Amino acid sequence: MGDNEDYFIEQAVDLSNFYASGCTVIEGHLTIQSDSIGNLLGLENLEEVKGDVIIENSDDLINLNGLENLHTIGGELRIEDNDHLVSLEGLESL
Repeated sequence: MGDNEDYFIEQAVDLSNFYASGCTVIEGHLTIQSDSIGNLLGLENLEEVKGDVIIENSDDLINLNGLENLHTIGGELRIEDNDHLVSLEGLESL
């Protein structure tokens, strides 16, 4: 990921691509907005987001598994309008 780069997760392939990149820090914002992703596996290497983390309008998302290693968010954490999200499991390191 380059400097000040934002990252958008909209489909499962975005998670796979992120995992393959080996990225541990996002210099900008992370936005997750998808109606076809049930968890966030693929973000396991992510340790820090220097901007905001926005998880919204992801109706199939049931938990936040995949974010277990995320320990620092430099901006805002916003989780809203995720109709099937029943657990914040995965955010234990924050």
